[in-house]
Amino acid sequence: MKSQNEVHKYEGFKLISLDLRDTTIMGKSKLFYSFVEPKDEQNSIYTTVIIGANGTGKSNLFRIIIELLKELEDLGKDNSRSYAVDGRFNLKFSINGDIYEYRHKPRYARQFLSMPPSQK
Repeated sequence: MKSQNEVHKYEGFKLISLDLRDTTIMGKSKLFYSFVEPKDEQNSIYTTVIIGANGTGKSNLFRIIIELLKELEDLGKDNSRSYAVDGRFNLKFSINGDIYEYRHKPRYARQFLSMPPSQK
């Protein structure tokens, strides 16, 4: 079984996981979403399907992912964080084989964007 650190074969963009804690948008819940199947060989285009009954938070999940990606773009332009997503979060994704993490732990008032050594 592959670990999430080995999720790098697919070229392009891929969500790996999202960990949410104490966010207003999701009702102060503790939620973890994994978008990668550990047994996946990743030798073709990757597709994720999210299925759920009405009112279970699918739209909010997409809203959070979009807001976090917009914040990353703003931070890359030296703009401040918009705080559209409060609470603690850890978004992990891959771009062309490099794995990135964007996380926020308000208790420590820090935010991180972890980049591969080749990007630092």
